[in-house]
Amino acid sequence: MKKVISFIIAIFMIVECFYPLKASAEDKITSSKAIEIAKSSFNLNTEGYNLNQNYIETNNRKVYELNWYSKKKDGGSIYVSVDAKTGEIINMSMWDGSTYTPRKIPKYSKSSAKAAAEEIVRKLQPDKFQKIKLIDNVNNIYDSDYYSDVYTFYFIRIENGIEVSDNGITVSVDKNSLKIRSYNLNWDNIEIPDISKVIGIDEAKEIFKEKLGLELSYSMSYNANSKKNTPILVYSLKNGNMPIDAFSGDIIKNGYYTPYINGLNKEDSKGSSQAGNLTVEEQKVIDVSSKYISKEKAIEIASKYLPLNEKYKLSSANLYSNNNNDTALWYLYWENSDPSAKIYNYMNAQIDAVNSEIKSFYYGGSDFDQPAKDKKPLYDKEKAKKIADDFIMSIYPDKFNQIEYKETNDYYAFNEENYVPSIYYFTYIRKTDGITYNFDSITVNVNTYTGKVTGFSMNWSNNLELPSKEGVIDIDKAYDILFSKLNFSLKFVKCYDYTKIDNQPKIKLAYVLTPFSGNMDAKSGSILDYSGNPIKIQKTPEYTDIKGNPNENNIKLLAEIGILKGTDNKFRPNDNILQKDFIKLLILSIDPYSYTLDDSYETYYEQAVNKKIISEKEKNPESEVTRQQAAKMIVKALGIGFVADITNMYDISRFKDGNSISPEYKGYVAISSELKVINTNDSYIYPLKSVSRGEAATIIVNFLNVNTDSKE
Repeated sequence: MKKVISFIIAIFMIVECFYPLKASAEDKITSSKAIEIAKSSFNLNTEGYNLNQNYIETNNRKVYELNWYSKKKDGGSIYVSVDAKTGEIINMSMWDGSTYTPRKIPKYSKSSAKAAAEEIVRKLQPDKFQKIKLIDNVNNIYDSDYYSDVYTFYFIRIENGIEVSDNGITVSVDKNSLKIRSYNLNWDNIEIPDISKVIGIDEAKEIFKEKLGLELSYSMSYNANSKKNTPILVYSLKNGNMPIDAFSGDIIKNGYYTPYINGLNKEDSKGSSQAGNLTVEEQKVIDVSSKYISKEKAIEIASKYLPLNEKYKLSSANLYSNNNNDTALWYLYWENSDPSAKIYNYMNAQIDAVNSEIKSFYYGGSDFDQPAKDKKPLYDKEKAKKIADDFIMSIYPDKFNQIEYKETNDYYAFNEENYVPSIYYFTYIRKTDGITYNFDSITVNVNTYTGKVTGFSMNWSNNLELPSKEGVIDIDKAYDILFSKLNFSLKFVKCYDYTKIDNQPKIKLAYVLTPFSGNMDAKSGSILDYSGNPIKIQKTPEYTDIKGNPNENNIKLLAEIGILKGTDNKFRPNDNILQKDFIKLLILSIDPYSYTLDDSYETYYEQAVNKKIISEKEKNPESEVTRQQAAKMIVKALGIGFVADITNMYDISRFKDGNSISPEYKGYVAISSELKVINTNDSYIYPLKSVSRGEAATIIVNFLNVNTDSKE
């Protein structure tokens, strides 16, 4: 008997060796094997690290999670997850404990990093490598690589020549060591549909026009000159941007985002009171605010719409005005709570303090949202909408004739056929002369058990200066531009059916339009970003006139990291650079996102003046920049101009032409030379010589290489 027990114990010990994390018996990979795979895949040196390991089963996947932590303080960490069935690396990320210093020119080019990324993918996934394509991350204003210490590459999965959305491999490569810093495999084991018998692209476009479509709308765009939001005319997507089933032509709704209607926006405000003498501006504020209704009046108005009684306590009453003080809102909030009785109810309202309009109200809680179990809804959607229509008509009859009901779908409701919500939400869009207002709407919530309006909000702009419709392109031209500027093509998309409890994803073949803000300028045809500005996509310039120039590599580098913009294939490296172009180059090297604001010299000068790189009196856009002037702007950009201004600190005798340096530039030239931003040539600094465009590129690269965070 003892021998039998000993044998059983031995068997259990053997099993535990192979499955120390209690993995499933069907798994082919042991935890020790997973560790071996992880270390060999990325040549990991884990000496001096502690290991923590987990075994996870989720979403039909079984994974070993391996976490190494350095024994040294701030010594770094390594994370690797390994598929317990296949041995595939799913995720890897590592940190060496160092802190990245922004604005560092990378040691290696993006092309070198790309080769390293492809090498690791080919090593870990030789079969899948044959089914992926690198997504070209065009060098545009949204390229996050500039502010990162890694290059990131995304390889998308391709099946039968068609992209599979949300499937692929992502790799991040260290810019200064070419080490793999992160790796992610996202590859669904789901059946890929047959691609035969799909509808043609022309038919798909017609379906897009009919079921999604464009419409002429007003949208808000921030005007940099007036410093305020201004209406612009756009063609916008009526029903969002969703995939079209390539076989049936139906819109694939579930799991896809559709633009929502903007709700009531709170105004910026600064509430304050001043004593003593008042300025003209302060008196204006006092005069306007004297017209605001009182708190008591605001409560009286809210009481018309809320079922208030003595049980409700007013917990807050705030009055906020906008920056111009021409509009103001009362924000009122009541509550009725008794935790011991499991009672919690709330009511709130927003009242226009100038014209006494109700802007919004909501109420809910245990007394309203939890009907008796045996109680059934009394109001279907049609009846509830009639209540909503009548409510708007009763309080804003003038606005009722300026709105249009917009049908929305609850794409995430379970058991959609039998689903009856406790509240219906109805949205109405402002529309006049056939043009919708993307920023103005009214929403009404109706309780299906009581038929009561439990929520209301109105976003309604007044005194708008609407743009003229003159010069608007016709709708057919708008569609031509849309399909030519944005990719509309077949893709495999992952879809979820939220009407089912067992919500397993499926891969569907669909026609998909490139995601975008949904707005196109109705006059120029420009595709707009979410701020209402034309999208500026800049591919890396490929200059044809820089080969053999001593500054060739630095010009290419600035183009690669997104500082040099434009589509012109001529750089003119031997031309002398103008002040306006040097300022633009310098500002973009500090912050490439400056390009998103307004690509005008005025904008770059404004930023340069604000950063104290140049003064207003020094502005001379068409002048050529001398080396000593470049030195001053560079040192100012480094934030150490105050040191350079102490001119008697610097010995410039080391320059053979030091006497040529203007006295006020001595410190700037000395510092820029010492930092190796502006280099000497055989001990000559040539302070009065004009800087060529090619030399300017090298100066900017040297500037970016200055380590202002070095510590002894």
